Amino acid sequence: MKNMKPLIMANSLRGFEIHGAEGKSGRIEDFYFSDVTWRIIHVVVDIGNWVTGREIVLNPDALGHADWRKKYIETQLTRKQISESPNSDSVLPVGLQIEKQINLLIRDSTVPEAYLGMHQYVEPPAGMIEKADPHLRSTRILKDCVITSEAKESIGMLQDFLIDTETWEIRFVLIKTNDGHVFLAEAGIIQSIDVGSRTITVADPDNEMREWQEYDPHYMALLEVAKF
Repeated sequence: MKNMKPLIMANSLRGFEIHGAEGKSGRIEDFYFSDVTWRIIHVVVDIGNWVTGREIVLNPDALGHADWRKKYIETQLTRKQISESPNSDSVLPVGLQIEKQINLLIRDSTVPEAYLGMHQYVEPPAGMIEKADPHLRSTRILKDCVITSEAKESIGMLQDFLIDTETWEIRFVLIKTNDGHVFLAEAGIIQSIDVGSRTITVADPDNEMREWQEYDPHYMALLEVAKF
């Protein structure tokens, strides 16, 4: 018997309200995941509706049932527990890590002028940038990145990530190819990610594409994942 699992598109949840034990407690802004395990590590939540101008990160396991019609997702956390969660800038994904590095370079008057125009090619002075996770990625930042082969040939564009809501693992990526077709591909085909050039390299696309499943927007409540 084929195993049926509920999958969600990461970016379709952006803007969903978080309904906690005391009512509305924020809204989803992003998902941070590991490009090694392909598991969602953090859910970025804007709690500006009751704590001005603040984003925090939650463990995805704290989230429960999602109501697609009313656009909210449940949690058992109280507002106090949510407000005591880490700030989102304490766990920046790679794209925002680079942005932070650039801003630090610009503000530091001791950095040679050459760094300011060549920050993507030249390492900043030792100790200037704190160590961060090089495998932490953002589903929002990577949306619309160009998909290329290992030979650097353009294949299409990444449209979204499909997440298994039981395990919070990314099971598929949604790819729109250059001929206009949209496919679901196993997340493991991704070989490398370059947020600077906004390109994602996939392995052996000629062979892999034979295994890709064409996307049917009318049948996404449940997706067959029998062999994955």
